[in-house]
Amino acid sequence: MFALLLTWSDFSHAIAVRECVNQVREKYARTTGTLWFQGHWGFQFYMEQFGGKPVDFKHPELTTGDFVAIPAINTNIRPPDPRYSTLLDVFTVPGPGWFTTWNYKVGAAFYASLLGPLPFAFGAVPPEQVSVYVLK
Repeated sequence: MFALLLTWSDFSHAIAVRECVNQVREKYARTTGTLWFQGHWGFQFYMEQFGGKPVDFKHPELTTGDFVAIPAINTNIRPPDPRYSTLLDVFTVPGPGWFTTWNYKVGAAFYASLLGPLPFAFGAVPPEQVSVYVLK
């Protein structure tokens, strides 16, 4: 039963990530600026599926008018400097709710031990969020 609970939690998280990316895609896929993203794992997989480009922090190619999508809970994320960007949208989708293997806010970090002390955690799991910025 516990293994099924773990599987359900990961599945619920993946669905929430995919739905957030779909909302970003629906609104920003046809814009004139390039849609960049930060983060990895499932978020990266879904963003690349519809043409999003990963930000390379060592060699950024970002220009004025480009968009950057950043998940709230992920790795390798750096919110852009507010002097050079404007927050346009925050997309929010509920995830597993009360049990998770991946959310540093409740101490669960099965996939990256540097982000939390436990492989899973019970508690109020925040929803999945993705912020979209436009560069000035």
